[in-house]
Amino acid sequence: MPVYQYQTLKPGYIRLIELLPGRADDALAGELIEVFLHEYESDSTSSSNGACRSFEALSYVWGSDAKPHNLISSSGGGALLPMTASLHGFLVRLRYSDRQRLVWADGICINQNDTREKEQQVGLMARIYRSASRVVADLGGEAPSPADSEQLGRFIDGCLRSLTGRGLRGYGSSKKHTGAQTSPTTVGNASVIFRSVL
Repeated sequence: MPVYQYQTLKPGYIRLIELLPGRADDALAGELIEVFLHEYESDSTSSSNGACRSFEALSYVWGSDAKPHNLISSSGGGALLPMTASLHGFLVRLRYSDRQRLVWADGICINQNDTREKEQQVGLMARIYRSASRVVADLGGEAPSPADSEQLGRFIDGCLRSLTGRGLRGYGSSKKHTGAQTSPTTVGNASVIFRSVL
């Protein structure tokens, strides 16, 4: 199958991944869609009558730069989007088994082979995270205990308060994904969900 070919983004636009439903052993499939970021910002008055679906921004440990895994593009004739093992594992655990899920992940929503695009998109990252309905972070490794998750939440809350004067609006640890679970908070191994970080 051919490798996915990124198109140049218009100013102020970002890509989101619409993850298709699947079980743990199904191939990872989805569609990259281009959206105007301003329409997702909470203070936007130009939103298309609320037609924008909310999205979740992902934060994860990149790990190795090797890209041994792929997302099969549902709209690109089955073209493959190469990705790191850590992002692939996170998306597999994150996807629902019964419905689509709209997410932003820098590893494939930004064309990593285009220096100009990377610079432009990095400049939008604070807005992207603020515009997300929530931020889902995957810390890698083993699933944390409830006490570890609570301690991490307090630590991040304290850091945000010292940096921005505002803490987290809500956080919680997720349960380990076991295939049949479809709860929005069931995202897998060592993941933590934040409603608002910035």
